[in-house]
Amino acid sequence: MLDLPGRDDLAARVDRLRAALRRIGDLAGTPAEQARALAGLLRAALAHHTSHPDQPCPVCGGRTLDEAWAEQAHTQVRDLTLRAEQLDAAHRAERDARHALCQAVPSRPPVLAADHAPDGIDLTELRKAWQHWDDLTATADAATLVELAPTTYADLAAALAPARAAAREALERRRQDWQPIADRIRAWIETERASRQAATVLPDLKKAIEALKTIGATIRAERLQPIAAEATATWNTLRQDSNVELDAPCAPGWARGLGS
Repeated sequence: MLDLPGRDDLAARVDRLRAALRRIGDLAGTPAEQARALAGLLRAALAHHTSHPDQPCPVCGGRTLDEAWAEQAHTQVRDLTLRAEQLDAAHRAERDARHALCQAVPSRPPVLAADHAPDGIDLTELRKAWQHWDDLTATADAATLVELAPTTYADLAAALAPARAAAREALERRRQDWQPIADRIRAWIETERASRQAATVLPDLKKAIEALKTIGATIRAERLQPIAAEATATWNTLRQDSNVELDAPCAPGWARGLGS
């Protein structure tokens, strides 16, 4: 997806890098490694002073390493160590801020590397603008990045807007072309799913129907049994010596048996 951070987001990242560079500038004058080395020499001299107080400097043979010197040396060691640590922290902040700024915009998408324009969309200006951003973040120093990132981003955003609008129009055309087909496929899928569901239910439904028929026949027989007994008794009384036998009535149509 071709997407960019908001202008406010990018401006905040640029400000963060600018602040880190300003902090490095404020601490300039004694590089971190030099400050560490000088602090190390002073610590060695302080150790010598502890073992051999009030002796001349073993390096230059000049000033006597007395208590006044030791107090001053301790102060310098603290200052140099703090400066080295602060400068290290400032450089880490600068590296982190630079990385955050460079990662704000993803690398040029593969679609912009293709020679052809998908759906007839002209990507020439967008391709150039994105390449300018990639070149800037890959090669520029931090100060140049702070200076040029806002305008390079603005050019990229301006080139992206018409390309995005054209892409939306192309997608809408595709949607209009494929929507009827998609609707038919969706309807077919729903019908097919309903058929499968019905196929799984049909055996159970048939069993249920047969069970209901059996239950219905049983209920009818139980209800007709008293009527059949009464009819048989009545017939026996009426037939007297007749040799015709009356079977038990069964619904439906048991009356037709009486007439036979």
